Amino acid sequence: MTPSATAFDSDYQDVTTQHLVRVAGWAVLLIGCSIAVLLALDAPIQIHRVLFNLGAGLVGGLALLLARMRHWRLAAHLLVWGVWLFVSLVTARNGGVGGPNLLNYPVLIVLSGWMLGARATVLLLVLTGVLFGGFFWADAQGRMPPVPEGSRPAYAVYLCGILLLTAAATLLSRRNYLRRVDDAQRTAAHLAASETELRKLLRAVEQSPESIVITDLQGVIEYVNQAYLRRTGYAPDEVLGRSSAAFSSNGLGPAQRQGLHETLARGEVWAGEQVNRRKDGTPLAEAVVVAPIRQPDGRISHFVEFKQDITERKRAADEIHRLAHYDVLTSLPNRAMLVEHLAGLQAPPGHGPASLHALLLLDLDRFTTFNDARGSEMGDRLLCAMALRLSQQLPPEGLLVRVAGDEFAIVLHGLGGDMALAGRNALAFAAQVQAALGLPLRLQGDAGPTQWTASTGITLFPQSGEDQVHDALRRASTALHRARALGG
Repeated sequence: MTPSATAFDSDYQDVTTQHLVRVAGWAVLLIGCSIAVLLALDAPIQIHRVLFNLGAGLVGGLALLLARMRHWRLAAHLLVWGVWLFVSLVTARNGGVGGPNLLNYPVLIVLSGWMLGARATVLLLVLTGVLFGGFFWADAQGRMPPVPEGSRPAYAVYLCGILLLTAAATLLSRRNYLRRVDDAQRTAAHLAASETELRKLLRAVEQSPESIVITDLQGVIEYVNQAYLRRTGYAPDEVLGRSSAAFSSNGLGPAQRQGLHETLARGEVWAGEQVNRRKDGTPLAEAVVVAPIRQPDGRISHFVEFKQDITERKRAADEIHRLAHYDVLTSLPNRAMLVEHLAGLQAPPGHGPASLHALLLLDLDRFTTFNDARGSEMGDRLLCAMALRLSQQLPPEGLLVRVAGDEFAIVLHGLGGDMALAGRNALAFAAQVQAALGLPLRLQGDAGPTQWTASTGITLFPQSGEDQVHDALRRASTALHRARALGG
């Protein structure tokens, strides 16, 4: 089918209408040609009647040709109006309203109503009425020719053809009616099933334990479910019609926010974590997935946000991280944190260090004796007090770590590239720490103040591009053991 034919015949895609065009075309072709042949064999020959019936038959044949080319509209109009014209010519020559050809008009009106629609049928009725009025006027004026004596075989063919065409149109109409009833029932069943599915989907969305938000392309909120309202504390009228950015996308840096917008602009799904706020201002950590909603033609009309509350999960993860990297008693970073920190200070392989750092290991003298004599509770108090004193001596860029037991570590950063100068600075800081630890200390439950000292091991790190963390820890530990052997 050509594009022009498709556009031109878009109203004639009904199968029953197409069948009716074919049946009517064949009926007109066979009836018209058969009557023309029978009239030609009759004597005397009435040439005008032969030509008019032959013309009607040719109209049917041309309509079939157009139908084969799938020009359904042209075929239907040619069939109705062409046959009406030739029937009117035959009727005018056969006595008008008193002749035998009036049966054609009801059949043509029925076919027109089915194939051409209401407007064409009304026009056909008006023209037929005008034609009949002309016949009556001509008959009253005595100008209408008398009814000729016709050929009985031709008249029999004419009546049989009219009856068969009427029966075919009736049967096709009934079949079309039953088909449409069946289609309507199937459509109703499909709509009922779709409505059930939609209600099920709506209940699932509304009763989902996770927050669901639907926005338009500008980010204006059009729908939120009950989980969102319960979780955030907002009422529907406080969020509907407002920008989603007022309640979401918090906790994202500029780069992340830009990435979110670019991902959505490409029609892709964005996933990430946000720290939003409830109505009362408390933080709400959420894992968020934002996906486009596409129409059947692929056009994006809305966005849907799925939000999972991960506040407790984040809190648990933070607690696990704290337990893994911080000392429970003193809340100082632990050995694992120290190793990670030193790893970040390593020089690139094959390159010398840009700046040296100092690692100090401190071990409280006589702590084991004190802990055994006074008990673990007093020992814990002493460790906390020493951690506080050490933190007071720590420079802003330094790191204080409780390595294990009564052993602490301090990392001093940015001592320069001169190893001798860096070593002197580290020794000066160690002396400062020793002086602070030696100040009198009175613990809760002690009768009086006591003084404490600590053995200290010092090393510089990194000393080369190949200097590793375990090398620095080994050197500092060796220096600490030597200090203990020398009494501090």
